[in-house]
Amino acid sequence: MNKIFVLCLKELNEHFIHNKRIIISFLILIFAFSPIVFGISSQNNPIVLRIIALIFSLLPVQLGIIFALPVMIESFYREKINGSIEYMLGYNLSLKELWLGKTLGLTMGSYLISVLLIIIFNIALLYKSNILLLQFFGFFAYLNLLILSPIALFSVIGFFSMLYMLFRNYQIPHYILFALVFSSFFLISKLKPRSPMVFEIILICGIAILITVSFIIAHFITRERVILSAD
Repeated sequence: MNKIFVLCLKELNEHFIHNKRIIISFLILIFAFSPIVFGISSQNNPIVLRIIALIFSLLPVQLGIIFALPVMIESFYREKINGSIEYMLGYNLSLKELWLGKTLGLTMGSYLISVLLIIIFNIALLYKSNILLLQFFGFFAYLNLLILSPIALFSVIGFFSMLYMLFRNYQIPHYILFALVFSSFFLISKLKPRSPMVFEIILICGIAILITVSFIIAHFITRERVILSAD
């Protein structure tokens, strides 16, 4: 457990706290959200604001993936190339501990940054139009923000972490990500969910599928395969 905790802190420190690219991406997203603030500030319909609040409760997943994807490349692919992963595995660190420590660190970092971005958005919205979006959060919105979003983000990052450990070509996980995003939008467009409960069911099913696939992939990952995939 101590090894996992130390590795988790290492990921947070190296790839989030002292990563200039994360800071730049964060600032870019703040500017990108500015038009949305002006758009929502003109709304005064409580039903519309509740829908917007529900959508924003799921933003940590999307934003977390945006922040985590480039960091995962550096954390797994580049560390395989420079021998860092081989070095860590040589110090009685199991593949499970390596995967869990890195995944937890990446999840915590990307989730906290995403939540911070949402808080800044709410402050800007409150300053602009005296609308506190959090007051329109219902049960499902809080469920998404505090429980399902971090779990979903962990399952996504954990799944792709395994792919980065498994494949030599880091572009393969990107193709898989594109396929998953496209299929998700296609599925939602076909199902046309009309209630928050349906969204929750879809999200939970997606989490369950990713966790199941991750367990299957785990059977094909060995120390030798991870080390040799860097050659």
